Amino acid sequence: MTSRLKSMILTAVLSSIGLASFANAETTISSTNETYLGAVSYPGGLMERAGLRLAAPSDIKYLRVDVPSYCTGQVFEVGLVTNGTYLTAESLGGNLFSVNSGRGLQVDGVYLSINGPQSAGCSVLVFKVESNPTPTPPPAPTQEFAYVCLTNGARAAIPTNVSTPSGTTQGIVYPGQTVIISQPVLPGRVIPNLSLSFDADASLGYFPVSVYVASTILPVGNCQYAPLYQYVEDVGLRRLNLVRLR
Repeated sequence: MTSRLKSMILTAVLSSIGLASFANAETTISSTNETYLGAVSYPGGLMERAGLRLAAPSDIKYLRVDVPSYCTGQVFEVGLVTNGTYLTAESLGGNLFSVNSGRGLQVDGVYLSINGPQSAGCSVLVFKVESNPTPTPPPAPTQEFAYVCLTNGARAAIPTNVSTPSGTTQGIVYPGQTVIISQPVLPGRVIPNLSLSFDADASLGYFPVSVYVASTILPVGNCQYAPLYQYVEDVGLRRLNLVRLR
């Protein structure tokens, strides 16, 4: 691959990385500042304000609930009982909740409301968090790429436009040369459309052609496994064709 084409294709890849977005993983916090308070049994379906009585009143500023990964219930309310009064805790996102805006209260018990399909159920664990929780950022997602390879079996260098939804780049594929083209995969592992445009007239005339080509998601770019296309010259018709070899 020429340095010019490498630079152009790399620029296309870098400029289109921003198209992909990823959902944040569930927020987690370090367990070093937590105290286990107990568990609430969830039988499945709709469960409203199931209580967990504390062994002794406790000053609580923050709460964390831990729903097992196999449990299909969703916690839609977390609250507390203080002097017989029910108060709703404030969601901080994910599984974290604050009590009295983090100022805390003397709490006699905790309650949870969960909704989900009728299932085998699970035990939802409840933790007291001693200090203002600092969410652990989710791990950076790994960007996947789709690859396609292009080789030139004709006698002349062929200017080629590579077009994706994010834009078009220009390059030249020389006789006998094989280049690899990559593009970022969209959320849901969707491969964006990719087309190659070139002058199919092998003489001095001009006959523009645009062809959609297939690409494949691979861990690394490798022309042994990626779809392979080749420019083929029809000498009699003085035309260039793009054919798929694999």
